[in-house]
Amino acid sequence: MRILYIAKFGKNNTETHIADELVRQGCKVERVVVDGDPFKALQDTHEHDIVLFGKLPETWRGFVKNCHIPTYCWIFDVYPFRTRTLKEAQFEADYVVSTGGIDNTEVIRQAIPQDHKEMFEYEKKYDVLFIGSLYTGDRLRLDEYLLNQYEGKYYQFGDKLQIRGKDLNHVLGQTKIAVGDSYPKPGYWSNRVY
Repeated sequence: MRILYIAKFGKNNTETHIADELVRQGCKVERVVVDGDPFKALQDTHEHDIVLFGKLPETWRGFVKNCHIPTYCWIFDVYPFRTRTLKEAQFEADYVVSTGGIDNTEVIRQAIPQDHKEMFEYEKKYDVLFIGSLYTGDRLRLDEYLLNQYEGKYYQFGDKLQIRGKDLNHVLGQTKIAVGDSYPKPGYWSNRVY
């Protein structure tokens, strides 16, 4: 299968791991950076069987509507209270799947590369650690509670200090208690769960 994959690609981007795994499974994957030229990508689609992408900026709306091969959108974040009726480029794909069970989508969970499955045990440096971004009222309240409850023994990674992959495994090996949450939707799934 020949896949045109439009995403952010970097060391710790989920899309990089997905693209690498698709290649390991025998697919030919052409990576197009999401802030690239949508019209150049549209010209390239004649060489591919499908287009795969996640979140897209509005500049890509015409691309999705005018693509002549099947388009697949795989969303890793929860879009609370949203449905496919929204006018966002990614929801105009032929097929929309999500990791968190967005309304009107199929669920496909994220995975991690095989070499990230190793667990480590070290001397404990962190008593209580919250892993995740503090982008909601509930998470901010949880952060404040943990900060007050475990004063001087609580740490948070995910906003200023992003950590994933093997680096996350090393930090967890130094942690007594790791806290995460499923807000804003029960069933939310993050690749940090692993």
